[in-house]
Amino acid sequence: MPPSDGHIGRAAGHASQPVIAALLASSVVILLFLGLGYLERQRFRETLQTGTINSLSGVRAGLEAEINGNFYLTHGLIAYIATK
Repeated sequence: MPPSDGHIGRAAGHASQPVIAALLASSVVILLFLGLGYLERQRFRETLQTGTINSLSGVRAGLEAEINGNFYLTHGLIAYIATK
């Protein structure tokens, strides 16, 4: 049996350091990609929300104009009939 002076354990430990470093680097890259994916989904959702708000604002303005037009027409007819 060869004498055990601890070099075998240290050599195995040194050999595993590049593997650990590679796993750590891979984990960091994966986490970065997941974070960027999340941010991109947030940006896309905000873009959709802004487009929807802009579209609905136009619809609201049209409805408001129509309602106000009818209101003022009715108010004018009431005033006209009241003076006769």
